[in-house]
Amino acid sequence: MKCSISNHSEFISFACLDEFCTQFRLGCVQCITNNIHFEHINNLKQTPDLLSFLSEKSKQCNKFINQLNILNEKINEIFDYLNQMMGIDFSITGETLKQINSQSMNNIIAQLIKFNSECQPFIQLASQNTEILIKCFSQFFQSQEILQDPLEQNDQITTNNTNSEIQLFKYQVINSIKENDYCFSVCFNQDSSIMITGYMDGIIKIFQFNQGNIKILQRLNEHKGIVECLNYMNQSNSLLSGSLDNSVIILKIYENNKWYAQQKLTEHNNWIRCILINQFDDLIISGSRDKSIKFWRKDNLWQCSQTLNHHNSDMMSTSLNESQNYLISCAQDDNEILISQQQENKEWIIIQKINQQGQRLCFISDSLFIVQPYLSSKMNIYELNHQTKLFNQINELQIKNGICKNGFNINLIKINQQAEFKLIQFIDLGTGNAFGRLTADGQFMVIWDDKTQQIQIFLFKEIKK
Repeated sequence: MKCSISNHSEFISFACLDEFCTQFRLGCVQCITNNIHFEHINNLKQTPDLLSFLSEKSKQCNKFINQLNILNEKINEIFDYLNQMMGIDFSITGETLKQINSQSMNNIIAQLIKFNSECQPFIQLASQNTEILIKCFSQFFQSQEILQDPLEQNDQITTNNTNSEIQLFKYQVINSIKENDYCFSVCFNQDSSIMITGYMDGIIKIFQFNQGNIKILQRLNEHKGIVECLNYMNQSNSLLSGSLDNSVIILKIYENNKWYAQQKLTEHNNWIRCILINQFDDLIISGSRDKSIKFWRKDNLWQCSQTLNHHNSDMMSTSLNESQNYLISCAQDDNEILISQQQENKEWIIIQKINQQGQRLCFISDSLFIVQPYLSSKMNIYELNHQTKLFNQINELQIKNGICKNGFNINLIKINQQAEFKLIQFIDLGTGNAFGRLTADGQFMVIWDDKTQQIQIFLFKEIKK
């Protein structure tokens, strides 16, 4: 077989066995010289060795199936025993009552009362674990590609690497700083000269950020709980922070280059999960664990102008489109994405409900947004139909166990002008407790995670071959 890349004339000489590789797995020597699969060159196996490798992997798959069969047999044995016990111990008839003495009757009554008091919690626990098991299998099935007869796939394989110019994109770590304090949030100002981080103990740290190098400038102790979210107000050069103490604080930098709290918003009665500021800095939108979304406008001081109470559980994520007239939101245990639209009188109303669970969501244009369900390997893409004025799902993208705060992996996705999505890189952090942010221009990415307990700074590099 010849290499599938059109301008490569050599025969296939290796297969890539790297678990996270997104390239076409069969390649030639010319592929390596062009840096294709070069990142994981140690995981390339020459074609003569493939048969033994595939044979070993087949044995592992069969072992996995056998283990599932053994578990299934054990579960069936438990249910068989439970059915037998139910039939023997709790089968009470009129004839039985005539034959037993008072002590046996007493034991039966006590046993039935105990069973009834304990069966409901048992069923609830079993149901919860069953749902977890079903979800686990569902995610496993979704992550596996359907295996077809190799002969049926002949001449159907395509690759994105057929162009003579191949573009490689990658974020690479250029700096790391030890940070033992548990960081929950990160944000930047517009020109990426200031980085702000929020912590478990309520501390906010202000850093000078200069091309990946950081220097601490100030520590603020305004909150009394976890600083869950941060957002920068670029027009007014101010900062928004939301916390476990149920408050949103507006902080402002003054002429002495020191930050001070300007106002505290305290109308939520549970912790703040997400905050937005519009592009004019005249509207703050906060989402809370109290299930509400509040809209704040400024006269002399910021005041709550409206509250939406349409979610049924803790708020998780909100996003505004580019024109700032559509708001999307999702909550932790809801199976709904709510879409609100701003009216001429500046009031917001719910115009659409989408039957979809969401953990994170984000507008990426005026009429296009993405939704990341909890611990899902797929990201859903929605687009506005300009005739019906409703958002419809148009696509889904396969990713690695969710995005930054929803799994162990950070997925880097590129979108072109035709609204085509492509996963270009993912970073396995080895932990789900990771928090970070991109700079406004996307040049830098900063992440803190509890495994390394470091602030890691990544630089975006684009390489053309």
